[in-house]
Parts: sequence; C-alpha cells; structure tokens
Amino acid sequence: LGRSSGYSYLGNDLVGSGTIVAMVGSLDNSSDLDPRGLASDQTCALQTLIEQANTNASFPLYGSVADTLVAAGHSEGGAASMIAANPASLKPNPFQVNFTALLSLSGCVMGFDMFPYVKVDPLPAMLLTAEFDCLCPPNTTADAFFQVMPSKCKFLVNIVGGTHCDFGSAHDCASGYGRCHAIEEALLCENGHHIVANTEQWALTNKYSVLWLNFVSNQSASNLNLLRNALADDAAAGTVTYQDQCNL
Repeated sequence: LGRSSGYSYLGNDLVGSGTIVAMVGSLDNSSDLDPRGLASDQTCALQTLIEQANTNASFPLYGSVADTLVAAGHSEGGAASMIAANPASLKPNPFQVNFTALLSLSGCVMGFDMFPYVKVDPLPAMLLTAEFDCLCPPNTTADAFFQVMPSKCKFLVNIVGGTHCDFGSAHDCASGYGRCHAIEEALLCENGHHIVANTEQWALTNKYSVLWLNFVSNQSASNLNLLRNALADDAAAGTVTYQDQCNL
C-alpha cells in the first residue's frame, strides 16, 4: 500500500478482519515515474514474509501465512500492484513467489503506460476508483484497465463524490497526503463538485477491501453474494457505481 501511517484506517480494518497486512517500508527500487521498481519491492517483501513465516520459528507470524496473497496499493502503489500481480511483468524476476489476487485503489502513474501490463493480468481483481479523481481519472485509468484485463473475475467500484487523495489518510498530512491535496488544489479537481467526506470514502474503501479479501480467500457463492449484495445496495443508495464481470 505505502507508508503505514498513510493507510492506517485501512490496515486496521483489514487486520481486524483476520488479514495479515505487510507494507513496503523501504522503497529500494522505487521511482515516482516508474512503478516497476515498487512492484519489485512488493514482490521482494512478499517473498521475505513467506520465507520467515515458513522457516523462522521466532518470527511473530511463523506458520500463520496462508496461500491467499493479495497485491494491493494506492496511486503508484496500485499501478505497482497491477504489475506485481503478473510475475511475467518483472524482467528479470528473481523472486519465487506469486500473488493470487489484486486490489488497486486508483492505481496509475501519470505518463507511464500501464496497458501492456494490465492486458496480461489474469488474477481476480478489484479496482476501486473515485468519481472526481483527476490524477488518475477513472475513464482513462481504472475503467479503461478494467475493460482490457483478461481476469475471469473482476470488479470495478467507483466511489461517488470521491477523490484520488482521500484513499489516503488525513493523519499523513506531513507527507504524501498533504502533497497529494496540494496537487489536487492546483488542478482545481474539486471545484464545483460535491465531494464526500474523507471518512465516507474510507468507510467504503474498508468495506469493499474486506469483502474482496474475504471472497478471494474463500471463493464461495455466499461470499460472492455478500459482495454483490453490498454493491447493489450502495448503488441504489447512490454512493457507488460498479461493474461486475465475475464468472467463477
């Protein structure tokens, strides 16, 4: 996802639902303009976590890491997750682990062509985006990516009145969140629009992240129905729009 302070609202809910959340703490290969380095860091972090959990009896998560491994991230982190979701995208790829599903929160990097990567992403995918995201506009990023992804199970959820930066936490004002909002203000992203409270956007992000992880962990009809029923209810309430192409 990113620095833990920037997404604590989401990490706390995911952990509370029984998910292990690992965030990249050192961006050794990352560039603000090229998400492939961060994708490599994500995959390296996953391999380290699995190795420690399987072999180091003193590791706090020893014996606790299951086989559902979800690449997740926001903005550049979301773009990196879409690359890490397909190990063939990392060339060379020295890692021996593979993610099993994808969760992207408005993933993109301005000026970086993601289409060669998303066109070959076969994993189950949940793409969350926001109506008034002008850094990664839904029509040219999340929606366009969704249309070409070959996944047999994919969902696109657009938060009505949401913004790019409000996938991050207000508690991170000193770093990424504050800089992100400065860019939004310079681009006049919110002018003339009804923007939902960031707490509402966080609540919907939490809701669909947890429902998605529950589903990909246990691809049962009941879990799929829980996700679909929530989407239908929220769409009827006018808080989200969505596309559902899941044929599992």
